[in-house]
Amino acid sequence: MISVLIIGFTTSSVHGKEETCYQGLQNVIFKPQTIFDKNEPGFSVLHRWANAIHIDTKKFTLENEAAFFIEKCDKNFADMAELERHLRSRKYLRDAKVTSDEMVENITVTTWDNWSLMPTISFGRQGGESTYSFGIKERNLLGLGIDAEVQTYKNSQRKGYKIKSTLPLFRKKNIDLKLRFADNDDGTQQSLFLQKHFASFYTNHAYKIGFNEESRNDTIYQNDSELAIFAHDISFKNAEYAWLDFNNSSALLRYRIGMTQDQHTFSSVDDIDNNISSALLPQDRDFIYPWLGIDYIEKNFRKLTNIHLITQIEDFNHGWQFSSRLGLSDGSKENNAWALFQANIDKGFEIHDKALLLINIALNGDLYEQQDHRLLLSFNTEYFYNIDPNWGFYLSNTNIISKNQYLDQPVTIGGDTGLRGFPLQYQHGEHSVRFTSEIRYYPHINLFKLFDLAGTAFLDTGKAFGDSVTENNEDTWLYSVGIGARLYSPHSAGNHQVIHIDFAFPQSDNQDINGFEIRVEAKKSF
Repeated sequence: MISVLIIGFTTSSVHGKEETCYQGLQNVIFKPQTIFDKNEPGFSVLHRWANAIHIDTKKFTLENEAAFFIEKCDKNFADMAELERHLRSRKYLRDAKVTSDEMVENITVTTWDNWSLMPTISFGRQGGESTYSFGIKERNLLGLGIDAEVQTYKNSQRKGYKIKSTLPLFRKKNIDLKLRFADNDDGTQQSLFLQKHFASFYTNHAYKIGFNEESRNDTIYQNDSELAIFAHDISFKNAEYAWLDFNNSSALLRYRIGMTQDQHTFSSVDDIDNNISSALLPQDRDFIYPWLGIDYIEKNFRKLTNIHLITQIEDFNHGWQFSSRLGLSDGSKENNAWALFQANIDKGFEIHDKALLLINIALNGDLYEQQDHRLLLSFNTEYFYNIDPNWGFYLSNTNIISKNQYLDQPVTIGGDTGLRGFPLQYQHGEHSVRFTSEIRYYPHINLFKLFDLAGTAFLDTGKAFGDSVTENNEDTWLYSVGIGARLYSPHSAGNHQVIHIDFAFPQSDNQDINGFEIRVEAKKSF
């Protein structure tokens, strides 16, 4: 039924016939550039060797990504800026610049590649748990924009290997196929999704269909020890279709409809000494529901630097962004809610030319007939202040309020939620508050044109409030101070381009917690 539904949507057009025009009036030329510019100071044999073995992005690949722009009639400077943002969002491209003559008759699209073939070797400790990964990633296979990864890894939950890839279908419709397969010591995963994206503000429709089947063991930590281990089987299937309602120079509105099956089955793990109590075993969830969603985007884009990355152009939308979804189901069935809802709000405020405030509010909930309702509300704020070109101040605050939150997704405070130096999921509760403040130093030092350097001194504090299944050993505010270094690779096409090296000193009365921890990990941002 799901496949029939999506086929029916994709064979019809929301706005009737596609726009046609004489495209010869606006000529679009693509100029893909390699990784390192030989004319820049510091160019060496190492960079020449990297350029030689790197396969540059094909013009065909860029034409496929920019099809929405090429086919548009009467391209203007706002369209050119949107294409720049879209191309910069591709992992295999470091930057993009779209220029034209005064009459916008000849448009030039220049892109600069990232280094896309990367052996992945990482190791470290987070919250007292050792982690590692070894593998290889190719973000631009043969210059075709194909994302492929093979990796063996160990984290706080499991160890094993995974294969995942994203394949553009080259139909000039911004359609890709995502697949992921994993074989771990506690289970397997098979995932496949076909998606047509809203590549542009004026894209008329999008869709997504796919599934994720997964079996694994989940470990919940508390008080610097394992609280519970249970088997978790996941069966997720989803088909959705979205269409553009209106789009103007300042805002747009989209609608989404879909059908989702989301099943989670929990059980005790028989082959380990677990003896999990019924109070710690999550309740099964068996959701099957149609839903309706709304997306509203206010357009107010800015190009900024030294926000989440180092010296790199970052695209931010300071306008209001709102998305919501409401699903209805048969609440009389066991383990099923009669209503499921989600809402998300994002907004940026440029307080003045040196200060930026980013706000995110997220709400999730389930309404039941035969049990208590669930509610999860989070409010996250980030404040950035540019003291001078070398120094910056950063402050973040995350607040979480919950009621009857899923036991497999507890509200916690610890090393995995930004309290550096503390164990994973150290404190549990119904609600939590966390503050982080940092002084950031940007020395404008680049190592061999490979890494941009930065440093930080930080203070983390947080606390979990309310009831938990098991009592916390420490029920007071937790603090951690420290210093750290940041290495950002502007030419790397990885998901996590910022290497964090932190020396954390957690402040605790618990004698079992080490007073010093070195954290080495790769993240998406500073």
